[in-house]
Amino acid sequence: TGEYSPEAMSLLEEARRLHPESEQIVALHQKMGNYTRAIKVPVDYPTITKAIEEARPRDVIRVAPGTYNESLIIDKPIRLEGSADGKTIIQLPAKEAAMITITAEAAGTRVSGFDLKHTGFDHGTDRYSGVTIQANDVSITSCNVEHSAGHGIAVIDGAKAKITGCQITLCGWDGISVYGNNSQADITDVRCQGNLQNGVGFWLGGSGSVAGSRMLKNGLSGIVAMSKGTKVEIASNTCSSNREAGILVSDAVTASVTSNLCEKNLLSGIVARSKGTSVDLVNNVTKGNHEAGILTHLGVKIGKFENNKSSGNVSQQIWRDARLKESKQVPLNKN
Repeated sequence: TGEYSPEAMSLLEEARRLHPESEQIVALHQKMGNYTRAIKVPVDYPTITKAIEEARPRDVIRVAPGTYNESLIIDKPIRLEGSADGKTIIQLPAKEAAMITITAEAAGTRVSGFDLKHTGFDHGTDRYSGVTIQANDVSITSCNVEHSAGHGIAVIDGAKAKITGCQITLCGWDGISVYGNNSQADITDVRCQGNLQNGVGFWLGGSGSVAGSRMLKNGLSGIVAMSKGTKVEIASNTCSSNREAGILVSDAVTASVTSNLCEKNLLSGIVARSKGTSVDLVNNVTKGNHEAGILTHLGVKIGKFENNKSSGNVSQQIWRDARLKESKQVPLNKN
């Protein structure tokens, strides 16, 4: 292990030029070349885009506070660090581009400490997300995404991501969308609030987990998981005041729903529906919802159903094997 030094690298390059036969100098030069570099914006490069272009895999790019009007394409594994105090801002017009796109070649990328904002509106059927993830082993930490035209964060094309300590608010579609077979996201300590669709959505085989998070006042459900092949673990979350259900699992999903608080939602607190859906419901609290506390439709396979508490819900507290017509949510553009 070691630290990259431009001065030392320059000396080694000169030594190698003077003594090309020296195996020791050649080895040391190669070793130094593999060290992680710390690149500073705007000290070393005036823009984040230029820093990414010049970075090598595993380099760290540290971005000073300020507003950057750039669309970032990360196509190699790097660490991209903002100031983590809300003062490193990436801002773009809604119709222009995603703020950050992490391509499949950038597996292992880490992004932290940014505020990401779209300005203006885009009412089209194809919209840009705040962050689009197409790579494996990506982490997004301590970032705020606000007013994104589409999803706040979209995990697509079989990507795998960890999203931790983020706030995603007022986005045009879902706060976080996990879309497509083999796409996966583990979501922890996240607040999704005021998004026009769902707080978090798992679609068309997208899977993962949501834990210790808050889904508040979203336009549809707090957390939704739909489609065959989708597997989710939903634990220790608060889903409150959403305009549909607090948690909805449907369309042959396999789900574990444990120790969640679902309250004051305009429909039911927790809903499990559709033939082929399999769900465990344990230690959940539902209260003050405008329909049922917990609603499971006829045909849903219930594994564990233990220690759930429902009170103060308007229609029923716990309604099992309900025979009700199902409405359908359609996943919006994956990007």
